[in-house]
Amino acid sequence: MPMGFKRLLLTFSLCLFFTFKLSFAQIQVGEDIVGLSYSESCGSAVSLSSNGKIIAVGSPGNSDNGNVSGMVRVFENKSGNWVQMGQTIYGEFPNELSGTNLSLSSDGTTLAISSHGLRQFIFNAGAVRVFKYIQNSWVQYGNTIYGENRGFLSGRSLELNDDGTIVAIGAPYSNYNGTSSGHVTVYKIESNVWRNMGERIVGAQAFDQSGVSLSLSSDGNIIAIGSELNDAAGSASGHVRVFHYLNNIWVPYGEEIKGNYPGDYFGTSVSLSSDGNILAVGARTATVNGESTGQTRVFRKTMNEWIQMGQSINGSHSESGNGGSVNLSENGNFLVIDESFNQDVAFRAGLVKLYRFENDNWVQVGNNIYGKFPNDNNGWSTSLSSDGLTVAIGSPSNNSSSNSSENGYARVFKFKSSAENNTSFDVIVDNDGDELYLTFDKDTSFKELRLFEMSGKLVYESFDPRITTTNLSTGVYILQAVLNTGTKTKKIIIE
Repeated sequence: MPMGFKRLLLTFSLCLFFTFKLSFAQIQVGEDIVGLSYSESCGSAVSLSSNGKIIAVGSPGNSDNGNVSGMVRVFENKSGNWVQMGQTIYGEFPNELSGTNLSLSSDGTTLAISSHGLRQFIFNAGAVRVFKYIQNSWVQYGNTIYGENRGFLSGRSLELNDDGTIVAIGAPYSNYNGTSSGHVTVYKIESNVWRNMGERIVGAQAFDQSGVSLSLSSDGNIIAIGSELNDAAGSASGHVRVFHYLNNIWVPYGEEIKGNYPGDYFGTSVSLSSDGNILAVGARTATVNGESTGQTRVFRKTMNEWIQMGQSINGSHSESGNGGSVNLSENGNFLVIDESFNQDVAFRAGLVKLYRFENDNWVQVGNNIYGKFPNDNNGWSTSLSSDGLTVAIGSPSNNSSSNSSENGYARVFKFKSSAENNTSFDVIVDNDGDELYLTFDKDTSFKELRLFEMSGKLVYESFDPRITTTNLSTGVYILQAVLNTGTKTKKIIIE
């Protein structure tokens, strides 16, 4: 392409994109948090603190303390870098798979970790340990909560309430109401001992696998429980039940919510708003227009019914796995959904989307966040800050590192609204289109420049307000300028 034409195309593209007003743009926070060893599946579980500045990451396949004993690391965002908090928490025994699931309290200083493969005392009974962050160390908080019987896989799901004094634990293969009916038990810490809150909540029938997913309200007194194999609307249609803790008893909170069709697996994932009155439910194999795309629906409690909010959100294509992991913001107005088997960019690279509830519809916020390589399963685990604008994403099957297989990684993204992105700078094209530089209002001073791919990956950072474009791939970018008046953003295209 003649150089003069390249410059003209670039200038036109800049003008075209600057007239477009961004409603939201996402930026990756810090670097990827990567697995450290062969096949450790880093990112199998992730959990954010309420403000999105602390993240716990599970690596159940880590073998540093015995074959697949597992490990968990916790990081804090310090000036844009993820710095580890305290020591790495290892599983205690081989085959424990510690870190398969985990949950942080609101302030990020209490952490629950499941080891549902634990077989040291009773084969695959599972166990949960809770830790407090005290003087730069993670110290166990209360007793270990062991699964009750062989094969229960206790800890397959778990969640802490906001202040970390209540923990709910799912055991989907227990048999108290028939084979693999499943159950959930809720515990509260008293005098450094985890004691039952009410009776266990058992599955409605055999093979329900009740407790494959669960979610607590912020105070821990409302719980949603998924049973993806329940047959209420046909074989494996799935259902979700919600309970309220009243007078030391778990009582139904509204009617059960059923999957639409056989094979939906409705209840694969669940998430409650802070007050427990809005509920998101994923159905990872739901059939839409004849294809098993997966589907997510959101409900609001009205009187004794759960009424759907907005439209159903369907997967992008067949077997994309929409709804394998869902999370609501504190007020229930933001929703993150995975498609961990999505193939838009590569085979099962995965995809995550963030939505906001506007005018009775779920509207996507920002851009799709894709996995980077085939088989990443990006979105296998997700977590959302209380304001709904910071998203953590686990990709446990990634094997892009040399001499590795399924090391996995986790990433965090921050979404910024248009109120934060009003521009107060211009971009000038120079040197026949090979260089861009920024100009500013007379009262504006420049601090730093950053360039991001549309996926949110940082590709360029400088304290000089000038970019050489010759080493950049063609495509659309987000240009971010850190100024004395705040951080401003524009979208550019390079051809």
